[in-house]
Amino acid sequence: MTSFAIVAIARTEVSEAEFCEKLLDDLAGFAAPPLEAAEREWLRARLHYVRGTFQDPTLYDRLNERLTGLGANGTRGNALFYMAVPPDFF
Repeated sequence: MTSFAIVAIARTEVSEAEFCEKLLDDLAGFAAPPLEAAEREWLRARLHYVRGTFQDPTLYDRLNERLTGLGANGTRGNALFYMAVPPDFF
């Protein structure tokens, strides 16, 4: 059970595991002091990935399903999500 979740949304065709490992590896280049193994696992348990584009209406259904499922695992609606927006839409 986790008390919150971080959900990333992007167009990149990767698995959730691949996305999360890349994010953690990238974070390792900036974290000071470096994350210890237990901290990395703690964060990994809270990271999630949903592939899609914001103009795809089915994305929001998938995001809702993911957030609902995460809520059943103890987040009680506590989620931070990040959606990558292509520069064309600024």
